[in-house]
Amino acid sequence: MRAKSIGLGMALGAALLISLADAAGAAGVGQKCDGFAGIACDPGLFCDHKPHECRLLEAMGTCVQIQLLCAESGQSQPTQVCGCNGTTYWNDCERIRAMAQKNHDGPCK
Repeated sequence: MRAKSIGLGMALGAALLISLADAAGAAGVGQKCDGFAGIACDPGLFCDHKPHECRLLEAMGTCVQIQLLCAESGQSQPTQVCGCNGTTYWNDCERIRAMAQKNHDGPCK
């Protein structure tokens, strides 16, 4: 019986967090997003997660600005990153513009 009440309490807590997130509006730059509460970012922002959190539904991210243009790296070697979608991006800016979560540094294998 106790396990059911704990589960119900967690469900009610999650519902409360979701309703608070809806009432407060979306998150701004640098604020937490996603997670169990499903907090969205303001328009023009992307909820960026830590690398290797490709399929973690409960993971929280941070709202970051989506750049319209990404500056050239100026380096002889691009700083490639692998997105969780299996695509290799020239740099992190291009990955964020594509709104893809980061799997790891370097090209996808």
